[in-house]
Amino acid sequence: MKYPHILDNDTQPEKKLVFTLEIDPQDGSHHKISFLPADFKNVRHIRGNLYCAWDDEPTLGCVLLGEYK
Repeated sequence: MKYPHILDNDTQPEKKLVFTLEIDPQDGSHHKISFLPADFKNVRHIRGNLYCAWDDEPTLGCVLLGEYK
């Protein structure tokens, strides 16, 4: 199934969505990162500032905290 990329339905084109933290699914800890949504083939908004990003397999994706800058 093809999911729409978050950038295909961007509601704030004047601002740029940037991922700031990656949440580790094993223990819930977080790590600083600086990914852009364009770095992934698929990005979906979960809720609030949480996003799920993956390339080919959704079950191998990661949960990221994002913000518009």
